[in-house]
Amino acid sequence: MTYDFHGAWDGITNHQAHFYDKTPGATGPQYEITSALQRVLDAGCAPSKIIMGVPFYGRVETGVSPGPDANKPGLYQPHTGASGKEGVMPYRQIVTDDSFKSFWDNDAKASFAYSASKKLFASYDTTQAVNLKIDYINQKQLGGGMFWLMGQDDVNNTLLNTLSVGLRKGQKANLLPSSFLPATILSSKNVTVSSVTATQRANTTVISSASTTSAAARNVTMGAATKMPASTTLLAPATTSAASTSTRRTPGLTIARPAASV
Repeated sequence: MTYDFHGAWDGITNHQAHFYDKTPGATGPQYEITSALQRVLDAGCAPSKIIMGVPFYGRVETGVSPGPDANKPGLYQPHTGASGKEGVMPYRQIVTDDSFKSFWDNDAKASFAYSASKKLFASYDTTQAVNLKIDYINQKQLGGGMFWLMGQDDVNNTLLNTLSVGLRKGQKANLLPSSFLPATILSSKNVTVSSVTATQRANTTVISSASTTSAAARNVTMGAATKMPASTTLLAPATTSAASTSTRRTPGLTIARPAASV
């Protein structure tokens, strides 16, 4: 959950989902995306098991003066408390309020908005912020992204579409981890599948669908079945599927181990 780093519980306004914590004069722990994720990685968690959170809402404080920096109005300024219910304002409400003007903090790598007429400060993710997080997810080869909450997006699902399209474009062949049998794997990527024992290897069959245009890197015959060696790299146009021992023919490649085998 890489958001809610800051909010109305702090004495000054701040970003809630920033890459770098640049709070002036901060002496304690710094709350930021990069440090939070790095601590999880350092603890031994595989990148593919980490999902970055993206907020579809803003943390909003009231009674905020613009402060001395015209490029970052309202940021790091005292406030009189949370605005609205628990200081949460949906993305759709922020972007449809003409009093808000959006800004980008290049130091913290985060977006925010300020309403001079209402003296409101809103820390929220714009598409620029979401795209930067997509780049980070792909660069670090994380498992993907999640969000809270769909109903807070605008009528065009701007944030959801940005996240979905960006993650799909950023997929790479080596992002999928090696898979062990028995399993059924349908993927649009190059997938390395390893059998862990000779018995599994002897009872493992690779079945290619006749609808595939490129059956496998090892040239599996179209529409046919072949025994799989210790490891192989396959290519199939579909998405991941749950483990199975069946030999279902579906669009893409099916890797199956007969139920009777070990």
